[in-house]
Amino acid sequence: MSGLTFVEGVGHADHCQISVTHRPRTLRFVFHHILPQVCGGKTGAPNLISVCDGCHYSIHILMWNMANDVLNPPHINRGQLDYAMRGYQEARAAGTAQLIPKEA
Repeated sequence: MSGLTFVEGVGHADHCQISVTHRPRTLRFVFHHILPQVCGGKTGAPNLISVCDGCHYSIHILMWNMANDVLNPPHINRGQLDYAMRGYQEARAAGTAQLIPKEA
């Protein structure tokens, strides 16, 4: 996970596109690659979302679970699940789902 906070032509990660409230208060926002870089994802606006660190880690855990047939917890943030599913489906379509890293 790169933890990019600025991307030329895109700008700064300055809010969370998933969670409106944060407890505890968010200290950092980063860009998440919807299709992970290791799976062929590019660093450009169509493949990036601005998220808080908590959502970023959660998305990666959910994607890894999907790629490894591990059940996800029953009560999870719908936005995190939606982006994890999108990234996982794109990795499957690219034939790179097995490369999704386990990051926590």
